[in-house]
Amino acid sequence: MLFRRLEFKFSSLVLLLLLQILLMVCYILMVPFSHHQVTTVNTNLQSVKFLSLPYQEPTAKQDVQKFFSESSSIILPETTHDPYFYTINSTTCFILGTELGYMRRRGNITRCECKKGWHGTDCGLPEVMWRAFMASKRKILPRRRLQPRRVIYGFPVIGKETQLAEITLHELFKVVDLYVVCESNYTRLGEQKKLYFKNRLMKHFLKGTEHKILYLSADVYKQQSKITSDTYFNHLERIVWSKSISTIKNLHSDDLFVVMNAYEIPNAKAILYLKLYDGWPQPVGFRLRWSAYGFFWQHPKKTVVVPRGATAQLMKDLYHSDAGSHRGDKDHRTWREFKMVVGDLNHYGGWYCSWCLEPSAIVDTLAQTPPSASPVLWSAGDHKVVDSRYVEDLIGTGIWLDGKTPLLRCYRHRDPYFAPEYVMNNTWMYDSLITNFYSDIDYN
Repeated sequence: MLFRRLEFKFSSLVLLLLLQILLMVCYILMVPFSHHQVTTVNTNLQSVKFLSLPYQEPTAKQDVQKFFSESSSIILPETTHDPYFYTINSTTCFILGTELGYMRRRGNITRCECKKGWHGTDCGLPEVMWRAFMASKRKILPRRRLQPRRVIYGFPVIGKETQLAEITLHELFKVVDLYVVCESNYTRLGEQKKLYFKNRLMKHFLKGTEHKILYLSADVYKQQSKITSDTYFNHLERIVWSKSISTIKNLHSDDLFVVMNAYEIPNAKAILYLKLYDGWPQPVGFRLRWSAYGFFWQHPKKTVVVPRGATAQLMKDLYHSDAGSHRGDKDHRTWREFKMVVGDLNHYGGWYCSWCLEPSAIVDTLAQTPPSASPVLWSAGDHKVVDSRYVEDLIGTGIWLDGKTPLLRCYRHRDPYFAPEYVMNNTWMYDSLITNFYSDIDYN
């Protein structure tokens, strides 16, 4: 009798163990491969669709195309209208802004049927540009170009804002023909620092975009002794322009030159319109939505206007080939003289994600920022010790870095301009920018 009881208990234990093993096997089979697991599979990945990835991973046999360096010579390819327009019965329509399915079902097509938020006879005028034309109070007669202009997009990287730079590269990838990225190994205070963006390039974190990047390194304080913290950005932007015109061997006079900084992400639809159409007044400024710490907070001033767009010919004529004058040096024109500003309080011309960094990176960047340019009120004398814990409290409660200005809360499911489209399509990659992890109630 005792032997039978022992045999029953042993059999039960064995059965329980087998059941646990079976459950573990089922769990492993049900969990999808992670990004790192997929890249190790020795197969033809060109036949696999990665629904959540911005590009297809190259196989081991494929070479990753490298970025251009400042010693390179670049011949930009010409562009065509083919990816953007579709002709039905001699009626040409802009694909992105047109209800093509409805037009095909209707049969007798004599005009383009525009989607909501698109205007024009070919439905190629996005809402943000239509509003810009109305606000400019100018007689504007836009016309589709016979050949799209090339877009050269330049921005300096001054610190650890590499994640925002990555977002910009992917958000504008189909519109921009060449990115010109300038990074200095000196801070605004003249202290040496690491080249964070270059390290990401060298480690292929930006795969899929590298072949469109011209990377420039700048020893700012070694190159020119007159550089100060106030002229730091201007000098980096001048390098972006001067290196662009010396490196691009077939630069056209009507190619569009846009200069931002890494925290600024323009509206891709607006840039695409400027690429495809003539007749708009320039120079062009952009009214950007002013986000703070992430896209879940907005500064009470709501927007910031930046002067950032002009053709190569205008850059030469108006600014004497000086990209730095865009920011409004004393002896140059400022954005107030720009002929058109893209974006308003309802339809933004892009995003300015201010101090959208990890708390520790914010502390490091503040230490490298001159007091005159810092949002922290150092002169007040009543602030706490600015460390990671203090910054986390500010992010969690929605207080600006000055320690007193309340921020406006934003909700991604209610706001169509909550964040750039690439971020919203890849939320798993940028969860720290769309969810306030330092607030107990921010799981919107």
